[in-house]
Amino acid sequence: MAFELPFPPFPHDSRDVPFIATPDDNNGYAVPSSQYFKKLVGEKYLWTPVSSTDPLPSSDAAAQAKLADILTKLSADPATQTTLAQILAKIIDAPATEAKQTALNALVGEVQAAPTPNTLLARLKNLETKVDAIIADGLKLSGRNVEVTTIINALAITDTTNKVYNYDASKYKDIDFIIVNTLDQPVQVAVILPAIGFAAPTITLIKTSDGSIAEYYPGGITAKHIVPVNSRALLLSNLPLTGYSKTLPYKDFLQPMRFIVRCNDGAPTEGALSVYMIGVIN
Repeated sequence: MAFELPFPPFPHDSRDVPFIATPDDNNGYAVPSSQYFKKLVGEKYLWTPVSSTDPLPSSDAAAQAKLADILTKLSADPATQTTLAQILAKIIDAPATEAKQTALNALVGEVQAAPTPNTLLARLKNLETKVDAIIADGLKLSGRNVEVTTIINALAITDTTNKVYNYDASKYKDIDFIIVNTLDQPVQVAVILPAIGFAAPTITLIKTSDGSIAEYYPGGITAKHIVPVNSRALLLSNLPLTGYSKTLPYKDFLQPMRFIVRCNDGAPTEGALSVYMIGVIN
C-alpha cells in the first residue's frame, strides 16, 4: 500500500532515529519504512513497499539494464542453469582441494615412530633401517674402502626365464648385494660360475654346513635365495638359502661370477628389479 509522505516531525525509534511508518487500516503506524521507497505516482511521490513489481530503484540505468540481462539469461537459458548447478554440485560433493589434500595425506602418512604400513613415511623408515644394518655389518662407507656397483638396473621382468648378469668380485675381501624388488612376484636368485666355452649358464655346486652337496641355482629343488614382493633395499645376507643350512655361499666366490635371477612362481605384470653389489676393497 502506497501512501503520502507525512508531515514532520517524524516518529523516532528507541535509538532516537527518525523513521516513516505505514498507516494501517485503523490509521495506526506499525511497519518501519526500511521496506519502502519514494515512488513517483502521477505528480507526487508516494512511499511504496519494495516488491518484485516495485524493485528498489537505482540511479544507474546501465547497471539496471545489465542486471536485467543477467536475470533474463539465468531464467531463460536451461544450459546456463545446468552448468551452474553442476559447478555447485562439484563444490559441495567433491571439493578438488579437499580430495587432493586427503590423497597427499594418505601418501605421506603421519609423523610418528611407528608409521602406518605402506605409507611413504613407513617406506623411508624401512630404508633407513636397512642402511643402518649395512653399516652395522661392517660395510663402512669411508673413502675408497667400499665400492657400490650396479648389477641390474630397474629390470622390468615379464616372464619366467633366467636372467644372467656378469660381475667381478676378485678385488674385494667381502661382498654383499642390495636388492630392490617392486615386481608383483617373488624373485629367486643365486650366483653361478661363468660359462667356459659354452653360451649356456653353468650350475654351481656348493657344500652345505651339514656336508651335503646342493645345486646353487634359481629353479626346482635347488639352493637359492627368494626375494619377497615389495622388498626395499633388502640385503641378500638377510635371505638364507631355502632348505639348506649354509647361509651365504656367494661370499665364497670372490672372483668373476654371474648373478642369476628368475620368477618361478609366475610372470610379473608390473614393477622392476634392481641389484647392487657392495664390495669391501682388499
